[in-house]
Amino acid sequence: MKVSLIVILVTLPGLVVPPFGGVLIDRVDRRYLGVTLDAARAVIVLGTAALAYMGRLSMWELYSMVFLLGVGFAVYWSTTNALVQELVPREQLLTANATVLIAVQGGMTAAGALVGFTFDRAGLAGILGIDGTTYLISAVCLFLLRHGYHAPQDAHNTRLASAAPTIEAPPEMSEPSLMRTDEDLFAPSHVFADIAEGLTYLQQQPRVLALGITYACMMAGVISANVLVVALAKDLLATGPGGYGYIEMGWAFGAIVGGLAASAAARKRPYRVLVMALAILAAGHTLFPFARTLAAGPWR
Repeated sequence: MKVSLIVILVTLPGLVVPPFGGVLIDRVDRRYLGVTLDAARAVIVLGTAALAYMGRLSMWELYSMVFLLGVGFAVYWSTTNALVQELVPREQLLTANATVLIAVQGGMTAAGALVGFTFDRAGLAGILGIDGTTYLISAVCLFLLRHGYHAPQDAHNTRLASAAPTIEAPPEMSEPSLMRTDEDLFAPSHVFADIAEGLTYLQQQPRVLALGITYACMMAGVISANVLVVALAKDLLATGPGGYGYIEMGWAFGAIVGGLAASAAARKRPYRVLVMALAILAAGHTLFPFARTLAAGPWR
């Protein structure tokens, strides 16, 4: 039940934050926004790690950390996707998106395997310390991605005009603060007007709406299964954190293989690839409750 509550808290912001996050992403430099989100999450996680190390961490503080991380992730995921479109030429977007997804899925589940294998030694404080450090590394990588400020809308127009692989600020442009100076862009009337425009777009683009609903249903199954993985490793397979690590390692392997296959196969028939991927996912979740050995567990 506590694992379920943690998953609810980390995903709940995804129902409210993204519309406002999307408006923010269109108004500030996406690189600076990603750096800020990474740095803020590093402070939150490392602070929680310090509490755990001192033996003063309570459940409400852990729940608060998870909720704040969920808020950050709800904006960060859209920010990185938009930044990829800003930096990569249109003809390379499919490969770039597949690479990003491989990195995200493989990294998240490889991290789950690392937690399973090292939890008994490092403990919660050590695991959170590693997690917070990765946010700092990510912030540094984004900061070094390019130099100078670029307004997202201006950068998007430049990309359409020149299809350059990278976007650099003009030499005369100095390094500014995160937010743009046009305060009218952040007026509540403008923010809600942009959200209404996005909803209107969804009504006019049924395919986009259908893909969103499909993704929501898929994630509902995946997240529910991840909650059950804890019970599978602990009660059914009786393997503890180590078994959880092997299960997550199997998921990471499948994510990488699937991402590589999608990058090659989706160019010609993307809808057929999507249907096939969902069918494989459904079969895996159908077999999931019948796993009785650790050998079967990683292929859930």
